[in-house]
Amino acid sequence: MDELLTIGDDVASPKLTIPFPMAFGQRTFTTCRVTSNGIITFGPESWHVRYLYQPRQNGFGSYRVAMLAPFWDDFHPSRFNDGRVYYQVYNKQSTTLSVSASAVVAEVDKRIGEFVGNTNFKSSYVLKATWHNVVMYYEY
Repeated sequence: MDELLTIGDDVASPKLTIPFPMAFGQRTFTTCRVTSNGIITFGPESWHVRYLYQPRQNGFGSYRVAMLAPFWDDFHPSRFNDGRVYYQVYNKQSTTLSVSASAVVAEVDKRIGEFVGNTNFKSSYVLKATWHNVVMYYEY
C-alpha cells in the first residue's frame, strides 16, 4: 500500500533505505527521500533540498545535490486542497511481493528493458512516487 507523505509545505519522507549501493553521478547512495516539491533526493544530507523551490539559475556550484527532479516546483499539498504525495518501495530482496506489487515491478522491468534494449532486465528495488493533484504554493 502506498504511503501518504505528511500533508504540508516543504516536507520530505522519512529516509528510505536502498538495499545496495546505488551509483548516481560520481557517488553511491544507500538512502533517499521523496519530497513534496517534486524531488527525490539521495544521501544523508538530502533533507535540505526540499527547501529549494526552483532550479538555480547558475546551477549549484559547490553545493552538491544528488536528486531526481521529475516535477520540481514549489508545490503545496494542504488540507485545503486535494493535492497529495504518495510513495511506495518494492524490494524483492527483503520481501515476497504481492500480486499487485509484482505487477508494478513487472511493468517497471518492461519499460526499462524496452528503453535500454534489454528485455531480460529485472529490478530488485523500485521506488514509486506519485504527486497527485498537487498545486503551487499560493503566495506567488
